[in-house]
Amino acid sequence: MPYLDFALAKTIGSEQEELLKAEAARIMQRYAGKSENWLYVRIAGGQSLFFQGKRVEQGGVVQIQLVGSLAGSQKKEIITEIGRVLESQLGIPKDQVYIVFTEVKGENWGWNGQAFG
Repeated sequence: MPYLDFALAKTIGSEQEELLKAEAARIMQRYAGKSENWLYVRIAGGQSLFFQGKRVEQGGVVQIQLVGSLAGSQKKEIITEIGRVLESQLGIPKDQVYIVFTEVKGENWGWNGQAFG
């Protein structure tokens, strides 16, 4: 049930979106044990983002929401890997990316007409 929301300053094509989605799935499987079967990803390119009072041309915000919690070490690995993918595959510098985790109780997350908790 993880939800990854990529808000990117630059517009990316469908091939890059597929690559980012696949890499997000690989990262969440490896470091959080969350299967792609439960992964929801939104990629929004061409967003108006501002950091340090200036328009961001090559940056982004990644929100990771999930039912339950992860250890600090898992979060560090996910942050490192997502930063690496954004920089190496899309040319988005790591120092222009925020990654935010939100851990939710199952009772606060619904799907298919019911809550997870």
